[in-house]
Amino acid sequence: METENKNLQPEEVQAETKIKASRNILIYDRPVGRLGFILTLLALFVIAIIFAVTYAFVYSFLSVEEDLPIIIGLLALILIVFLYMSVINISKRLYDIIGDKAKGLFYAIAFYLINILCAFIPILKYIDLVFAIVVWIILLVKPGKLVK
Repeated sequence: METENKNLQPEEVQAETKIKASRNILIYDRPVGRLGFILTLLALFVIAIIFAVTYAFVYSFLSVEEDLPIIIGLLALILIVFLYMSVINISKRLYDIIGDKAKGLFYAIAFYLINILCAFIPILKYIDLVFAIVVWIILLVKPGKLVK
């Protein structure tokens, strides 16, 4: 095996080290490439739109006072699930870009914590918007190291 690797050019060695992209949004197992990242974002967006339309339809027929705890509980649960799937998706993309699984998860969590904290500080709201746009552009444009 070593004699085969010695005869390979650097591009061929690099191609051998690339790994298969992840397809499961619920598990942080393998990195995801740009196309998989974009498709997952689109799927999350479509699910969010469907949920918003369903929520608006149900909300128009329910009594707000009586069903408010149920509605708030359902919204909180769905928000937590979407936040989890978003963090996993960004973690997988960062894992591909950086090449390190632990750093990808750390930076994704840090990104979301910064976004959440800046949402409560009015002065930092616009700085956070610029920061988020830069991060999203990097996630969408920068090629990864690990996915074929």
